[in-house]
Amino acid sequence: MMAKCDQSDHGGRSAFTLIETLAVIVIISMVAGVAAFGLAAASDSTRLRAAAAQWRDLDARARLFSRSLGPVVMSVDNQRNAVTLHSVESNERLTAVVLPDGVWGRLRVDPRTQSIVFDRLGRSVDYEVEVRTAQRLIRWRVLGLTGLITELKP
Repeated sequence: MMAKCDQSDHGGRSAFTLIETLAVIVIISMVAGVAAFGLAAASDSTRLRAAAAQWRDLDARARLFSRSLGPVVMSVDNQRNAVTLHSVESNERLTAVVLPDGVWGRLRVDPRTQSIVFDRLGRSVDYEVEVRTAQRLIRWRVLGLTGLITELKP
C-alpha cells in the first residue's frame, strides 16, 4: 500500500513566499556589505602600513648609500607615485619605491621642496613624512642627525 502524500503534512504550503525570499536576500546583502567594508578597511590599513614600512626602509638605505657613495637625494615623484634615491655626484638613480595603489606620500620640509639631501655621513635635515590613503593617514618625524623616527598623531 502506498501512502498518500497530503499537503497538510507540509503545513499547507510547499514554497517560500516572495516576502520571505526578499527578507533573506536583504539580510544576506547586509551581512555581505558589512563584511566587505571590514575587509576593505583592513586592506586599506595594510597597504598604508606597508607603504610606511617601505618609506622607513628607504630612509635607512639613503643613510647607508650616502656613507659609501657620497651625498644622496631622496625625492618624491608624484607622476609615478614613487620615492627615489639619487646619487648627487653621478645623478644615478640608486633605488626607488613605488607606493601601492591608492597610497600617496609626501615629504614635509618646507612648502617648496619634495626632496631631502643626505650628506656623506648619512645626515639630513629633520623632516616629516605623510603617507595616506583616501581614509587614513600616518605621519612621522625623522631626526636628520640620528635617523630616529617617531610616529606623530594625525
